[in-house]
Amino acid sequence: MEASSVAPRRTPRYRAGALAGSVLLAGPGVILLALFSVVPLVMLLFEAFGSDQRALGLDQFARITENPQYMWLLLRTLGTALLVTVVSIAISWPVAWTIGQHVGERSRPALLALVIIPFLTSQLLLIYAMMVLLGAGGPLMAPLEALGLAERGDSILYTPWATVVMFVYESISVIVIVLFTAAERIDVRLLAASRSLGAGRVRTFFTVIFPATAVPLMAATGITFVATAGAFAESSVLGGPNGTLFGNVIAGRISGGAAEGPTAALSVVLLVASLLVVLVLAGLIRRLARPLRPLRLDRGARA
Repeated sequence: MEASSVAPRRTPRYRAGALAGSVLLAGPGVILLALFSVVPLVMLLFEAFGSDQRALGLDQFARITENPQYMWLLLRTLGTALLVTVVSIAISWPVAWTIGQHVGERSRPALLALVIIPFLTSQLLLIYAMMVLLGAGGPLMAPLEALGLAERGDSILYTPWATVVMFVYESISVIVIVLFTAAERIDVRLLAASRSLGAGRVRTFFTVIFPATAVPLMAATGITFVATAGAFAESSVLGGPNGTLFGNVIAGRISGGAAEGPTAALSVVLLVASLLVVLVLAGLIRRLARPLRPLRLDRGARA
């Protein structure tokens, strides 16, 4: 046996050297994560729970929960984020599956490049492009007018629906990329085996495809929901007076120089509420991804 094929002995000195190498490699990333994520979050929590900078308390949160306007805006924001997440995944999943399973390897890079163009484009440019598309007589409204589904001069611009369309458009790129990586890894032989055992398309989806893509789906759900719940630029430009979201309130207080404590408390409320909804959605996806009961020979053909 050659010397090069012999594995090194994992002595304490070897393990210490490997640990030191890992620390050196991960050190810069951990430091940046702490500086730009952990430290600001800790400062935000300290500011939110502070009461006149002298003690920690829940006074600021009590004032938020007692304000019906804040609670209504929070519910509207969470509802909008949930709608955007569901619609975006419903649109993106078939696209990701088609690219991953039915498109040749030579054509995939071109299609993926088209998918990520919105992600690489300036957000401000996308918002004003959407204003043109959703405007009266624009490319999206003109076909509806021709079909008689909208009257001449109608537009959803400056309504909450314009904000939803914008959010969905922004979310599709990320969701397609995340789900594509999972779809292309599913072995077609598993699908063929499932069908040969008597499972129909629906049962094959829930026993093979859905469990294999559950983890990426949870990641896409979290990214889309949290990003949508905290957004404010789209609703401020496209949403009109009735499209105000919770993020617009926070952004308005920051730009207006309002007190930092209540503003930080509003931010924490939105963050916690968003994370709770994401955890519920992730739990639901995990529960649905559990394997179904084994197929029975007498019912296999009906599944």
